[in-house]
Amino acid sequence: MWALCRRRHNAHLLRELVAVTESSPTGGQWAVRVADVLRQAKTAADDACRDGAAGLDPEWLARMSRAYTAAATVGYNVTSGRTNEVEAKHHALARRLLARRHDILRFAYDLRVPFDNNGSEVRHEVARIKWARRREDRQMMMSVA
Repeated sequence: MWALCRRRHNAHLLRELVAVTESSPTGGQWAVRVADVLRQAKTAADDACRDGAAGLDPEWLARMSRAYTAAATVGYNVTSGRTNEVEAKHHALARRLLARRHDILRFAYDLRVPFDNNGSEVRHEVARIKWARRREDRQMMMSVA
């Protein structure tokens, strides 16, 4: 059950990968490939969930995982020189993509895990707003008394 709670915010990773392609002097083709793999895996996982499948094809998962790792490794190697601040940020992203690949790809291996954690973020935000309102109400009651 712990695995279901600890999930990556993959929508945010996709935004970071797009930023790499827009800011990289070489075009960031490695980031394009990682983003493509994530999108393909999301589409496959969504289709499998919709069709009521128990999981994705293990051979397809292995190919997808190898493609993801290969693309992220290219990014890691290409940015390893870290000649400027932008390249250092891209290198940190590539390193994170490799180090956390099992968490990032968990949605493809376990269809119960969503692609991102937007739902939990929404629940957290609602709870935070309720807490803030209760706090404001208490402060207002104390100032009246």
